[in-house]
Amino acid sequence: MKRSELKIFIICTILVMLGVALAWTAGRKGGNTESIRTEGTAMGTAISVVTYGGSSSVHDEIYRKLDELEKQYLSFRVKGSAIYDVNNNYVPGQAYELDEKLAGYIELALRIGDDSNGTFDITIRPLADVWGIEDGSTEVPADADIAEALKNVGYSHVTVSTEKGQNGNSYGVTIDRTGMMLDLGALGKGIACDELYEIISGSSVTGACVSVGGSILVYGKKPGNGSEDTEFKVGIKNPRVDDDDTENMCGILSIDSTEKPVYVSTSGDYEKYFIKDGRRYHHILNPKTGYPADTGIISATVVCDSGAVSDALSTVCILMGREDAMKVLKKYNAEAIMIDEDKQVYITDGLVDKFTIKDNNYKVVE
Repeated sequence: MKRSELKIFIICTILVMLGVALAWTAGRKGGNTESIRTEGTAMGTAISVVTYGGSSSVHDEIYRKLDELEKQYLSFRVKGSAIYDVNNNYVPGQAYELDEKLAGYIELALRIGDDSNGTFDITIRPLADVWGIEDGSTEVPADADIAEALKNVGYSHVTVSTEKGQNGNSYGVTIDRTGMMLDLGALGKGIACDELYEIISGSSVTGACVSVGGSILVYGKKPGNGSEDTEFKVGIKNPRVDDDDTENMCGILSIDSTEKPVYVSTSGDYEKYFIKDGRRYHHILNPKTGYPADTGIISATVVCDSGAVSDALSTVCILMGREDAMKVLKKYNAEAIMIDEDKQVYITDGLVDKFTIKDNNYKVVE
């Protein structure tokens, strides 16, 4: 994909950069419920919104919320966002005030860090900057530079207060050393899906499928005509096919969200990477080694009842590997589909009957 071609970027980002595509029937036959679909970009990624039973004003509100989340809360790059302000103004050992919701998301990230034995780390940014993979670098950093960056990585140096005090202003985050940065990128798209649910559930929408890059919110019911399958379909990209064609799916996941919203997030070593001397270097970095994760898992899709958790755990699966990640998945009542470098597909019990292989080069391991 030529990055300079904006049109191609908009069409293909979900597939090439973030590894999931939505596959469903957009047209409706029968019934009075029509679908509304919009596509665009926000939070540095491709956005796709399909709703049933509502008006286009819901879509407008969704894009406004995504813009707000990036500029006012989550981006470490945008001056004036809450995370940017923390990173650039905190005083070591002193709490930096945040609103309750953002403090809660940071607390969740720290808890997942504990549960993943420290492999999930929201202070990874200094190391990510040294590698520069997200910005297009194709060079392996010197070991000395990696070691220096790791001195400023360590989520254990971060604590958060989420209990309201007598004055109502005790929510905050404390970082106990200089030179550190918070980066919620590994769960930010999932957070967005959680926030968008609040908008959609409070509207007249009866069904929706919203993709924020590699994280997806599925809500309600996709109406049919009596014989048509009303489950939403989420395509899992073939992680070793660079072609942008939406037909290049490893498999299709069927999602039933009639009783409660469902969140689906996919991470992979093919999203942002370069190959040097025959080795693939990707953007999912292990804070313990300073190098990209090398566990054999090249794609992980996580399904659960929280966007933030599904987003974070899809990264955890790649960082920890299948066996260790399974223990973390169980803690959060999450299901997963993991693909390894030998094209073997591992599916947790809750998704076995929901996933259909489309590429015969991949085999499900019983």
